[in-house]
Amino acid sequence: APRPSRLASKRAMLARATRRLRLSERSSVAKTGPIAYARTHRTQVIACLGYALFLAANATVVWGGVFPFLPLETQTPTMTSTFFVAQASAFALYYFASVVRAYRRPQDARRFKVAGAAVPYLFGWACLIAIPYVDGSSTALTPCAGVLLGYGAARFFVAWQRLFAAQKPSAANMQIIAGNAVAPIIYFMLYLIPQAVTALLVALVFMPLFSLCIVLTSRAVNLDAPM
Repeated sequence: APRPSRLASKRAMLARATRRLRLSERSSVAKTGPIAYARTHRTQVIACLGYALFLAANATVVWGGVFPFLPLETQTPTMTSTFFVAQASAFALYYFASVVRAYRRPQDARRFKVAGAAVPYLFGWACLIAIPYVDGSSTALTPCAGVLLGYGAARFFVAWQRLFAAQKPSAANMQIIAGNAVAPIIYFMLYLIPQAVTALLVALVFMPLFSLCIVLTSRAVNLDAPM
């Protein structure tokens, strides 16, 4: 049998090797922590950033008809009231219709139809942007913008809900919390951009980006899983 001194030396060597391994792991994590995490959890990071962009884009058209990035002369009480009623009605009607459809045709509710949300959302922004530039168009374009943006936003919310519901609760909660934390930063950074460019930026950059994020992350979703 080995002597006690030899056993003690072996234990000491094993302890030193364990400490060295832990130190090397900590140093590697400290050097490439965020990058390594982003590479390892690429899908979660894409979903978080996409959700943050979506929330920031919706915040530029606040419920109630306040448009911080459109000229003040277009924000009349009639316009804001008309837009709010149209947007809220379209939003609520789509949610009611989606409930009925999910009950009668559950197989359709499992699919991610991003184009069905992106197209009306884009045209809604086009109507909203055109109001200051086309004289006398507010009466017609305001309700159209409200309906299209409300319908598109509701479809995007349903798509995000489907995406988060298909993941583990811990991962989904972390993405939702992180997305809500990043969204205000993105929103307030928009004030650094000229006002005339901001509305175009939301419609032509933000919307395609968070639509792409939904498409990329939905590839990892098991469509046969319970909703």
